[in-house]
Amino acid sequence: MNTESEGYIGFFRKGYADQYPTLKSLIEKYGLFNDPIKSVILLTKNDVAVLDPLFAQMLEAEKAGGPLAEETMQAFLQLLILNCTRIANYPIPDAITGEFKHMYEFFHLLEIEANNINYVNPVRLKTAKEFAEELSLHPNYLNALLKKYTGKNVSAHIKGRLLEQSKVLLLRTDWTLQDIAFSLGFADQSNFSHFFKNITGLTPVDFRRSHIL
Repeated sequence: MNTESEGYIGFFRKGYADQYPTLKSLIEKYGLFNDPIKSVILLTKNDVAVLDPLFAQMLEAEKAGGPLAEETMQAFLQLLILNCTRIANYPIPDAITGEFKHMYEFFHLLEIEANNINYVNPVRLKTAKEFAEELSLHPNYLNALLKKYTGKNVSAHIKGRLLEQSKVLLLRTDWTLQDIAFSLGFADQSNFSHFFKNITGLTPVDFRRSHIL
C-alpha cells in the first residue's frame, strides 16, 4: 500500500547561522543540531497548525526575494526554533541528573548575563571563579563538568558567548567601540579589539564595516 506524505523540508548550510549572531545564539542556547535527544520532535495536529503557516511564509519570502529576503528568512527560523522548543517540552533540570542540572544552571546564568549587557551596567560575571561562586560550586568541578560534556572549559564558553554578544552589539547598535568594550567588561577598547581579532581574524571596526550594505 502506497501512502503519500506532504509537508515542508528546509535545508541550510551549517555556516548560515554564523552570518546572524542572534540566530546562532538561539541555536546554541537550546542545544539544537548537536544533541541527539533533540533531533526529532513529534507533532500533534495542533502543533502542525501552528508551524505550517510559518513554513508557508518562508516559502513565499524565498520566492519573493528582495533586499530583505535573508533577514526575513532568519527571522522565521528564529520563530520556528522557539515554537519547536516549546512544543518539544524537554525535561526540566530537576527531572534529570545533578550534573546536567548544574550545566543547565550555568548556561542559563550565562544567557542572563549576556542578555542583560548594556553600557550603563557592564557584564557582572566574567570568570570561571565568579560563575562557580554564583552557582555555589567549586571552579574545578564546574570546569571538569563542562569539559566532560561539551569539550570546552568554563572560560571558553564565557569567551564564546561574549564574542557572539559583541557581534550583535556591533551590528545592531550604533554604540562606540569604547561603549561595547566597557559593557563586555574589558578594561579598554584596545583589549576588546585584541580579544575580537584574536578569535575572528578581524578587528571590530572591520567586522562592522563588512556587514554594512
